[in-house]
Amino acid sequence: MPTYSQMFDTMRSWNAWNGADYGGRVAEAEGRHSTAQDHRAFRDARTVDPLHVLRTTFELIESLHAGRWDIITEARNRGATWDEVGRAMNQRTEAVRCEYAAMVDWVATHRPDFVDLGRYRAAL
Repeated sequence: MPTYSQMFDTMRSWNAWNGADYGGRVAEAEGRHSTAQDHRAFRDARTVDPLHVLRTTFELIESLHAGRWDIITEARNRGATWDEVGRAMNQRTEAVRCEYAAMVDWVATHRPDFVDLGRYRAAL
């Protein structure tokens, strides 16, 4: 698995390539042919494999998504309310709390020896 730095570099490369590609199409459609040519030259100077970017993006999202339970636990253990957690995640408070509770129940059922189970329960 690539490092976070490599993942962000991949995404930055994609954003630059994609921006130049889009900018070239817009400029061409507007009749600004020399600008379109500049965009295409910038785009073509980069090598971007969309499947690599997709794979990297998916891995990054999965990695960040997996870490959210520990982040929520720490926020709650430092005194954050469920309303604050919900707002930070741009989700309904009750939905976040219920999903967290379901995760704690799953861990308790399937991994009762999990070292952080007590911390997770305390955060409820």
